[in-house]
Amino acid sequence: MARFLSRSIAATAVIVGALSAPLSAHAVVTLVGCAGSSFGSACGLDELLAGGSININGYSFSNFSLSLAGGRILDASAIRVDPIDQPSRPGFTFVDVGDTLRALNGVLSSNNLGFDIAVGGGAPPISGATLAMTAGQLTGTGSFANAFADLFNPAFTTLLGNLLAYCDGSACAGSTTSSSASFASASAISVVAGIDVSAAAAGAAEINALSVVVLAPVPEPAALSLLGVGLGALAWRRRKRGG
Repeated sequence: MARFLSRSIAATAVIVGALSAPLSAHAVVTLVGCAGSSFGSACGLDELLAGGSININGYSFSNFSLSLAGGRILDASAIRVDPIDQPSRPGFTFVDVGDTLRALNGVLSSNNLGFDIAVGGGAPPISGATLAMTAGQLTGTGSFANAFADLFNPAFTTLLGNLLAYCDGSACAGSTTSSSASFASASAISVVAGIDVSAAAAGAAEINALSVVVLAPVPEPAALSLLGVGLGALAWRRRKRGG
C-alpha cells in the first residue's frame, strides 16, 4: 500500500512538473522553400508564392497567392517575410525592402493576398487572429494605406472574422493600427486579404510593416497543476477501493 502510494505521488509529481513547466520563449520555426533568395535563410514573399511555407510550432502558413486588384502589383521579391515565433501567437510580418509598399504622385497599388493556416502536431486550435499595420509617410488629401483580412473555413461557407487596418492622414502616419477577431476554435483557416496604398497627386502613401498573428492559447500552468493533483487523488481513491 505504502509502496503504491509513493509511486502514485511520484508519478503525479512528474505529470504536474511536465504540464506546469514554463513554455520556451521561442517556438520552433521551419521555413520550407525559403533558402535561395537575397534574404538568405529568410523567406521572400516570392518564395512563398512559389510554394514555400512557414511552420511555427505546429501552425502552418502556406498556399500563398497574390493578384492585382488595381493599379500597380506589388514586387513580391522586395518583401521579406519574418516569422513571429511566439508559441501562443504565431504569425509573420511583411518587411518592405524595396519601397513596393509605397505609392507616390497619384499612383495606386491594390493587391489581393491569399493564404491558408493549418494546425497540426497536436497544437491547440486557433481561436482568434490579429492584423497590425504600421503606416509610414502619408501626405496629400486622399492618400491612404489600407490592409484587411477575411477569415473563412476552408470550404468558404463560413466567415469566421473580419480584420481591418486603415490610415488616411497625418494623425495615424507613423503609428500602428490593429484589428482583432475571436471565433469558435478552428483547425484550418483560409484567408482572403488585401493590401492597398494610394497616393494623391503630389502625395505619398506607405506601409512600413504588416503583421498577421493567430491566437493559439495554451492551458494555464495553474489549471494544469490542478489536473495533475486530481489525477493523483483519483489513483488514490481507486487503490483504496481495491484494497
